[in-house]
Amino acid sequence: MGKKYGIKCGKCDFSFLVNIGHGMRDSSFFEIDENTGKPAFHNYIRSKKTLSEIEHVCGIWTDIQEDYSVYEKRTEWHGHGSAQYICKKCGRLHNKFFFALTGSGGKYQPTYNCSSCKGKVALVELIVSKSGVVTIKSEQQIKWVCPKCKNDKLVRDNNASYIMYD
Repeated sequence: MGKKYGIKCGKCDFSFLVNIGHGMRDSSFFEIDENTGKPAFHNYIRSKKTLSEIEHVCGIWTDIQEDYSVYEKRTEWHGHGSAQYICKKCGRLHNKFFFALTGSGGKYQPTYNCSSCKGKVALVELIVSKSGVVTIKSEQQIKWVCPKCKNDKLVRDNNASYIMYD
C-alpha cells in the first residue's frame, strides 16, 4: 500500500511530490525475484553504495532479517518502503527507500546524503492537518522550511494529484 501527493510552499512557487509506502512491491525484503534471480531489495534500491553495504552485511552476519521493531515506530505504514528524509543542511525533502535489518552483527539502516548539497539527511514523517498544513515528526530536532524562500508554511497541494496505490 502506498500513496503519493503534492506539497507546496504557502509563499512562493516551490512544490514537490511525496511518495510513501511501497505499493505492489510488497514482497519480503529477501524474497528471491523469479525474473532476476536476485533478492527483492535489488528492485527497490538504486544506490550502488547501499546495495554493496547490504550485500556485505548479508555476507558476514548470520540470522539476518528485517527489524520490524523499527517499523512499528512509523505511523504511515509498517515495513520497508519509500519514506521522507530531510536534509539537515539545506532543508530539502527527499523520497528514499527506508528499511532496517538486524542479525548477529547488530543493526543496519541505510544512511543517505542530500542530492543537492551532499549534507546528511534525517528520517522524518510528514503530518498533514485537516487544514492542509504539513509538519514533520522526527527523532531529531529539525526545523523544516521551504528550501527556496525559507518560509515555514508548507501545505498540501490540492492542485496536485493524490494517488493511493497497491
